[in-house]
Amino acid sequence: MAAVTLDTSVLVDYLLFQMAERLGLDGLRDDIAEPDATASLFEDGTQQLVIGGKVDDEFDALCDRHDTVYDDMLDWITKNPETDLTEYDPSNRSVQTTDNDSGVLRIQIGQQLNGLSTPEQLAQFRRIRQAVQTIEKEIRKRLDREYDQFDHPSLETELSGLGLDHDVAVVVDAVGIADHDGVDLLVSVDDGLTDNESELNSRIQTAGHTVSLRIERPSGV
Repeated sequence: MAAVTLDTSVLVDYLLFQMAERLGLDGLRDDIAEPDATASLFEDGTQQLVIGGKVDDEFDALCDRHDTVYDDMLDWITKNPETDLTEYDPSNRSVQTTDNDSGVLRIQIGQQLNGLSTPEQLAQFRRIRQAVQTIEKEIRKRLDREYDQFDHPSLETELSGLGLDHDVAVVVDAVGIADHDGVDLLVSVDDGLTDNESELNSRIQTAGHTVSLRIERPSGV
C-alpha cells in the first residue's frame, strides 16, 4: 500500500468536512479547498497516511486550542443568557485562537444556536464540543504513523527565503520521511507548497539531499 505524508492543512480540512457532515454546519464547506478529494483520501483506505513531527505538534495545538476556546464559549453563554451568540469574540477574552476558529464559533455555530433558550444552547454546544473531540480522535486513529520532528539545519537555511514560515519545518520533516522510508509524496492544500514544488526540490538538493518531493493536492493523489 502506498504511503503519503500529510500537511496540517489537509488534517484541518478533513476536520471541517466532518464537522459539516455530522453537525449540519454546511457553511464550513466554503472553507474546505477540496472536500470530496480530502474525504476520499481519509476514507477509501488505499493510502497509508503519515505525518511529520511539525504537523503532529500543530494538530495537537489545534485540538488543545479547541478545548480552551470551546470551554470559554460555554462560560460566555452561561454568563450572557439570551444573547446573540455571534457577539462572542474570543479576541476580547483571555484565550488564544485563530481567525478560522473564531469564524467557526461566531458564524457557523453561533448562527445555528441563535434563537434557542440558554439551557438548549448549552446542551447543543456541549454536543458540538463532544462531536469535535470525537472527530479529532478519529483523525488520529486513521493516521498510520506519526514521525518525530527531523532536524536538518542546512535545509532549513535553504528554505528560509521562500516565505514559508512554519511550513519550512513541514518540508524538512517530509524530506526526512522520504530519506528514512521512501515516502516522497507530500499532500497539501497550501498554495505556498503546491505551487513551489520545483523551487523546493532545487533547494532540497542544494542542501545535500538526493530525494525529490512530489507535492500534490488531495485531488492529485
